[in-house]
Amino acid sequence: MEDREKKPNTNATPRAFLLPILASLRSHPTPLAHFTQTFLPLIDQLTSLATGPGSNPGIARVWAVLADQCWYTLPAYCSNPPDLSNAFGRELGERLTKEVYANPTLRPPILRALRNVVESQTLVQNQGEENERKKEESKKNLRYLRGQAKNWLAVLFNVFASVERRSDTVYDLNRDERAKTVWAGVAGESDLAGAYRSVLGRLDTSLAGLRTNPDGSQPEEKEGKVKTALQMLVTLLVLTPYLAVVQKAEVVDVVIRG
Repeated sequence: MEDREKKPNTNATPRAFLLPILASLRSHPTPLAHFTQTFLPLIDQLTSLATGPGSNPGIARVWAVLADQCWYTLPAYCSNPPDLSNAFGRELGERLTKEVYANPTLRPPILRALRNVVESQTLVQNQGEENERKKEESKKNLRYLRGQAKNWLAVLFNVFASVERRSDTVYDLNRDERAKTVWAGVAGESDLAGAYRSVLGRLDTSLAGLRTNPDGSQPEEKEGKVKTALQMLVTLLVLTPYLAVVQKAEVVDVVIRG
């Protein structure tokens, strides 16, 4: 990429073709810190070139595509990274939260990364790994991730609740639904209970609105209430396998009454 303060290096070999190759990998042993220290600054630079003053619309599209390709390398970095507890922290979490809310086109790689960071640790536990050091490390990583589960569940529920379940959306929602499931699986009991109460409250509110005024609402308003109720119901079904027996019974009661 050309440095605006210097002349372009004509001897440099273009390496943009490597980005799709890196994005196609399911995993690799490179530390996650490499993404945060190398790719995030590059993404910011590419985004600045694409959206900055005086940018050429045609070339701006190239910069934007390259920035997206950088983001698509993230899932492989999150598959059992050797530095998970150091690199997957507050700073990266805040950046991912910001992007997943603001940029729907970036949700596929970010949601897959959030899924991979948990699944890669549970996989070590479930495969009967003979290397005790790896199993102990994964247990420590899962304890670390459990401390973040409450925040990520809230983010994921909000993101999925904001997306309509249609074939013409930016991405296939069902494909990345598992991100919620894996984080629910590592959440603590109190965090799960809090998420459950929040979702149940929103579902009850939606159902109550449909019961009290079933025919008087405008079509758009009624459709919105129905979609919200369905989205909350799907979220409850995601949480149900991890809930206490009493809470599972409450979910059944809600479904019957609904």
